[in-house]
Amino acid sequence: MLNEEILEQLRFLGEDDPEFVRDMIRSFLKEADEKIKTFGNCTPEELERLCHKLQGAGANVGAQALPELFQQIRTALKSEPARIPELLERLPSLFEQTQKALLEFSATL
Repeated sequence: MLNEEILEQLRFLGEDDPEFVRDMIRSFLKEADEKIKTFGNCTPEELERLCHKLQGAGANVGAQALPELFQQIRTALKSEPARIPELLERLPSLFEQTQKALLEFSATL
């Protein structure tokens, strides 16, 4: 679900300023939640752009499974568009799991 190596880097970064890391995580979760809710109304180009942005932002805060799903969506947009609905159906549950895990991590800082 989460990338332990990135979490360790964030833990180190948060030694002097844990609130900075918590803010990064909260900011990512808020933005991802807002953007994911728009996915059903996006053009393929918009969906690719949003997935690209959220993939990088998620990886930066230690999420692993969610960025992997964003990458799968981006790949499907290019080569298997019929898979998009199935991949999008997985998104809310995976986001919820990732959110829970990141909030639990941030509480340990």
